[in-house]
Amino acid sequence: MDSTKTGNLISRLRKEKCLTQKQLGEILNVTDKTVSKWERGQSLPGVDILTPLAKALGTTTDILLSGEMNESVSMSGMRRLKFYVCPDCGNIFTSMNEGDIYCHAKKLEPLKAKNAQGDDILGIEKIDGEYLITSSHEMVKEHYISFVALVSYDSIILTKCYPEWHMNVRFPIKRGQLYHYCTEHGLFVQKI
Repeated sequence: MDSTKTGNLISRLRKEKCLTQKQLGEILNVTDKTVSKWERGQSLPGVDILTPLAKALGTTTDILLSGEMNESVSMSGMRRLKFYVCPDCGNIFTSMNEGDIYCHAKKLEPLKAKNAQGDDILGIEKIDGEYLITSSHEMVKEHYISFVALVSYDSIILTKCYPEWHMNVRFPIKRGQLYHYCTEHGLFVQKI
């Protein structure tokens, strides 16, 4: 366990959760000075605190011990996630297991995500401790963004969008991938 790498990771994950050192210390029943020492690599969390620390930071003890959170490790639990959209009613389905999804007695095929490029890239700003996701995409009944989803290593947050509404979506600050579905051009993905 490299104290500098682990400290940097603790600091990064704490900031992504919008927690101060004092707030994290209160969750773990330690002082903010203890959290500061961990983040500066001057000491390491004890074995008894690793599990609660990992839970508070939204990660695993293995990742904390390694001091690294690369994309392949962080997204491994959600790699099987598939999105489905019913062409008749617009219902949205997600699945992480093999199986058939039906709507209106029709079998739905999983959507294939394309990398967002050019005009398909959504705007991402950090405002008030959250991501504000925006787009200049037209939002008319015939052509609009139907949903936006933030997929992190342990969760999916999906927000439905509607035609004739301005697209402003807020998500908590988390590392992951941002998906959006255009009713005319399909599913897109970009890193966040």
